[in-house]
Amino acid sequence: MGSKRRNSSQGNIRKRPRTARKQTLVRVAEHKQAAVEKLHRRLEHAEARHLHRTRAALGIKSREVVARGEKKVDFEEDDEEGGWRGKYLERCARGYVALVDDLAHPLFAETRSDRQVSGVRPGAVKQRHAKRAEDVRPSTSSSLPVDERAVAEAESAPTLSLQQENLAAAARENSHFGLEAPPPELSAGEKLTPIGLFPLVGRVSAAAAPSRRAALETLLTTGLAAVSERALGMQPSVYAKWDAAGMGGARLQELERAFVASMREYMDVFLCRRLDDRQEDIVRKLYVVHCVTHVLRARARVFRNDAAVKKEPEAIDRAKDQGFSLARVLILLPMKNIAYEVVKTIVALAVELGPNVQNRERFEAEFAPEDEGEIKLEEEGDILDAGRGLAKRRRKPADHRRLFRGNTEDDFKLGISFSRKSIKLYADFNASDIIIASPLGLRRGIAEKVNGKTAHDRLSKKKEENEDTEWKTGFEAARQEPKQDDADEGFLSSVEICVVDGADVLSMQKWDTLRNAVDMVNKMPSNTMDTDFSRVRAWCLDGLMQRFRQTIMLSRYRKSEFVSLMRGCSNHVGRVQLVEPPEVLGSMVNVIVSMRQTFFKVPNVESPAFRADKRFSFFCANTLPVVRCLLDAQVLLIIPDYFDYVRVRNKLVEIADEDENFRFASMCEYSKGSDISRARGKLHDRSAGLVVMTERFHFFWRHWLRGADTVVWYGLPENEHYYPEIVNMTGEAADSGRQVQTFALYDEFDMFKLERVVGRKRCKKMIAKDSKSTFLFV
Repeated sequence: MGSKRRNSSQGNIRKRPRTARKQTLVRVAEHKQAAVEKLHRRLEHAEARHLHRTRAALGIKSREVVARGEKKVDFEEDDEEGGWRGKYLERCARGYVALVDDLAHPLFAETRSDRQVSGVRPGAVKQRHAKRAEDVRPSTSSSLPVDERAVAEAESAPTLSLQQENLAAAARENSHFGLEAPPPELSAGEKLTPIGLFPLVGRVSAAAAPSRRAALETLLTTGLAAVSERALGMQPSVYAKWDAAGMGGARLQELERAFVASMREYMDVFLCRRLDDRQEDIVRKLYVVHCVTHVLRARARVFRNDAAVKKEPEAIDRAKDQGFSLARVLILLPMKNIAYEVVKTIVALAVELGPNVQNRERFEAEFAPEDEGEIKLEEEGDILDAGRGLAKRRRKPADHRRLFRGNTEDDFKLGISFSRKSIKLYADFNASDIIIASPLGLRRGIAEKVNGKTAHDRLSKKKEENEDTEWKTGFEAARQEPKQDDADEGFLSSVEICVVDGADVLSMQKWDTLRNAVDMVNKMPSNTMDTDFSRVRAWCLDGLMQRFRQTIMLSRYRKSEFVSLMRGCSNHVGRVQLVEPPEVLGSMVNVIVSMRQTFFKVPNVESPAFRADKRFSFFCANTLPVVRCLLDAQVLLIIPDYFDYVRVRNKLVEIADEDENFRFASMCEYSKGSDISRARGKLHDRSAGLVVMTERFHFFWRHWLRGADTVVWYGLPENEHYYPEIVNMTGEAADSGRQVQTFALYDEFDMFKLERVVGRKRCKKMIAKDSKSTFLFV
């Protein structure tokens, strides 16, 4: 009996540690939940900005401080509030260090979110804590844990908490990327249908399913006030960095709210309007937040599924969370100064501590503005000690100074990869989460990646090995020398968000390069050695990546090429277009010089393929003889396209060879500085009766040209502000008593340009098929 009693007691002793561990884990979970509840009640009436920072500090910053063994929590607002937040967080952090980040852990994310959405108190979830404590493991689903009832309430609530918005964003992402195949409800290339004209937003059009279109119309009509940056589904750590990224608690206007409402649904968004400095910064930070949140949420899902598959190998059938490559976001930018702002915002949002950024010094050396002191003086308006160079820039228009400040190089590429506690700049494209590049830099980067060296090195190598390849057949030589067309852009195969910021600037650089860069995205990769096909989504294997990619394009004005590019996107959710309505009278009302403004319609332009030939023939037959007959006139001829500029310049050279009295000068974006100064001098001192220049030249330099009394537009400018700006240059000639006038050519396919210059009502009348061919405005 004694031995049996002793053995049974030993058995109880052996079982007791396991039961004690379970009870301890339950108590720890309850303690953590109670600590969070107490903190939320303590800060219930605090400002929203302080509340969000406190949540992030509780989940991340406090844990990092405790892990380093420090006694004080570095919290920015402690000194203003007397330090009670930092002391309280330090006390709560000791029982919270073991939790993982943000909403990734089911024990913390599901219970806290369910409780906050449904109003259940901590005591009512005690049994759920005990049950989850027995088996705390990551979810085996390929998406974040989402409660359908909670998401429904979150969608209908007027003001939602950060956790509710995160759940709703996770549900939207899961409904978009969690499908095995795109729904056939929306066909690729479907035309936009107008929704309406909304104050402070603009003219909104959409191509989407009837239910989505109706929901968007309702939101734009009555529900924009409830849309905020929370709707992007930020994790608490990202939301806490919102002020650190430079927002400063700024409230969103109607335009930014409409942009967020369209972007959060993973629809293709085309924002086409002229933004002021504040709006431009906020819109740029909003899409950066959208991209960063999407990447962090995807990484958290992959980590959970990795742990689930490691514990239960059968769960791999439900862990479809990847594509062929790692890169999920591609951001195309025109110049390094914009890329510098975007990367700084990403670092501010995604990194908790400054030293955790790898290759920061190299990034600052290559992207930081070289003349930060002069830029600061320029912003402050103090040019007395800024030097002659800054004084010249001060005479440029404000939009030109803002666009071309800092580093304006247009050949760059940068890969960014995230880890648990750091961010790496200049990561390899195959290991990058976000790729930031210019179209030119991306094209050269792909060519260098295939051939291994720069173009100069490849040319030298090809010249050295030319003799060795002469005896080979053409097939063998082509096989050994890879071409740029065969470049492997496999790292772009699984891009889920593509952002084109500054499409108007990129079109001024070279439109074909941008078009080729977008066409390279979501192609089937030729090299899949590093791909885990057991985790690849079904629609990636079917080659339907473009149907799930979100494209975001920002531009100052609308252009037919931009519309064509967005129409070519085949997102199964649809697309939305936010366009600023043109001025009623157009930009020509800003012409302050009294003159005759004549518009000639080029007839018989049946197709865009024949526009160049028709316009050139009309110019040579009608406009050029009139210009040559103008006695003692100083004519300034502006040509939008460089190829048309070369064609017209060659024609003028032929005329100059036949007529010795005909003298002209030309300048374009590729002209040397001496040639530009010589042409400007000839226009000013009247030694040449005709000066030809391109619109791109004016875009890059914005010189004030003196001496012209007649302005001839071979084609209307893309930027409507160039029209009054250049026409007003004839003011000096008008003041001297000379006759000033302007001529402009247009055709039926110049509707976007024409409505920005003359207004929408006049444009409809001027491009009608039965309209007259000449319109005069005085």
